[in-house]
Amino acid sequence: MGIEMTDLEDVKGIAGAAGKPQFSGEKTIATLKEVSTLIMGQSPSSDSYNAFSNGLPFYQGNADFGEDNPTPRIWCTDPKKIAEKGDILISVRAPIGAINIASEQCCIGRGIAAIRPNTELASRDYLRHQLRASRDKLEAMGTGSTFKAIGKKALGDFAITIYPKKGQEAIACQFNWVADHIKLANSQLAQLDNLVKSRFNEMFEGVAAERQSLPSIVWFQEGPGVRNHQYTSHGVKLLNVANLRDGKLDTSNTDRYISETEAFGRYRHFIVDAGDLIIASSGIKVEYFEQKMGFANKDQLPLCMNTSTIRFKPIDPSVIDMQYFMYYLKSEDFKRQLERNITGSAQLNFGPSHLKRMTIPVPSIMVQKQFSQFLRQVDKLRFMLLGNPSPMFGHRSFCCSTNSGNGGVILGTKKY
Repeated sequence: MGIEMTDLEDVKGIAGAAGKPQFSGEKTIATLKEVSTLIMGQSPSSDSYNAFSNGLPFYQGNADFGEDNPTPRIWCTDPKKIAEKGDILISVRAPIGAINIASEQCCIGRGIAAIRPNTELASRDYLRHQLRASRDKLEAMGTGSTFKAIGKKALGDFAITIYPKKGQEAIACQFNWVADHIKLANSQLAQLDNLVKSRFNEMFEGVAAERQSLPSIVWFQEGPGVRNHQYTSHGVKLLNVANLRDGKLDTSNTDRYISETEAFGRYRHFIVDAGDLIIASSGIKVEYFEQKMGFANKDQLPLCMNTSTIRFKPIDPSVIDMQYFMYYLKSEDFKRQLERNITGSAQLNFGPSHLKRMTIPVPSIMVQKQFSQFLRQVDKLRFMLLGNPSPMFGHRSFCCSTNSGNGGVILGTKKY
């Protein structure tokens, strides 16, 4: 699967100085309204809503969007604005700029606009990729004090780079191909995550193990409430809940600092150490909790704790393995304890006082270490997948399963 060079007769892909594809050929700048028809959504009467597939699917905003196509939750028998199958759907209310493709004729509400390209001037897929790449620009055009939105005029005047039609199709073909490989890679990463969860359940669920109080096993500390006026443009990085994502700590985009004087003075007890397990503890949806945690490594230091985060250290490493502990925090057993001990809605808000009332099953350290060894094997597979060169140079698909005899991983590959 890939793009043949014969597809790029008018638009030749060459590697530029930064290693990015550069496309030659005549190009012009046009506005979105010059190359497409815009249909702004309008909410129908709520009397026409139903959940029984009667009428057209009704999409109200970004919440209905999927990875590529929206998923119907509500139908409408008296639509006011209609999008056709194949139209580009764009979210025009916060968050602005999310893109989907209508998979069937549908009714659109005020949070969505439909973009119907003039096929003589613009390729749908080319336009879709360009709009996705322009999301930050579209969001910046939003107006409104409470919830930002973008209107028909601003959307219609948005500038689009237009290549000759054949060139657009070649560019779209290339980006579609890369997008397919990204989906494949994400699918394989998800399989590895599920593999680890399955192995954790296989090794520990239903296994008799002494339950001990959390404070007797791990030391934990909540971050201080550093105020906005204390932020500086340089110094010691200040931890933010947004730094915790996809099960990792990522400080690469941190723009919050405090002075070294404050960090190593007033807040010296909150300086993170390499190996600390850090989790978010406030304003997190239950379903995303397991993504909002990660270990600190020495390359990310110095780093100072902040509000809405908690860090953990083992009291006795011969009793608790922190990899096991992290995956216990992701378990249904821990989530059930959280739900029993905290108040609130679908968002988690908890602190040390809640954690002190919780317990954890503590199997033998030997079994915990076996699980950690299994994790290291899976991490090697993840590194092989992420470290693979660009899909332009080939791709391998990993097929994994647990080997319950020794906690190992069975790996098979397919080359594309």
